[in-house]
Amino acid sequence: MTFSVTEQRIHERKRSSVVEIWSFMWRAAVGGVIAPLGFLLFAAYRRPNDGLALIYLPVILPITILIAMGIGLIIGLLDRVVGINMGWLRRLLTGSGFAICLWILYLFVRQDDGSRPSLWNYAFSSVLIGLVLGALPGLMARAPKQLRHG
Repeated sequence: MTFSVTEQRIHERKRSSVVEIWSFMWRAAVGGVIAPLGFLLFAAYRRPNDGLALIYLPVILPITILIAMGIGLIIGLLDRVVGINMGWLRRLLTGSGFAICLWILYLFVRQDDGSRPSLWNYAFSSVLIGLVLGALPGLMARAPKQLRHG
């Protein structure tokens, strides 16, 4: 089966886009491992009694990796498919925004005992989750050309 030259170029372009989007996703996933690990180690250092929180790493890491891969997918699609130049600030804001939106969605659907913390607690926890789970994966999810040329 033979393809014309334009069909081959289209096929190569689609394949390279998928490979590049995958590179966005795995780089973000690395950030999704580093960020919560660093946060838990810092928390264990500040409060040694909370060192048992490291036991939860096998549960926390797959969740943070999935969130980070979602961040990488969004950044990759915005950069490669939509054509938006995703500089470091846009990547940081996209990652943090995605993590904050997921946290707010979780707060809406979770079952609780009826006690409601103040709005300040919700806002603080949302920003903290956005920075811890979204900022580093967003910064690390960048195109291969951005890695080579700075």
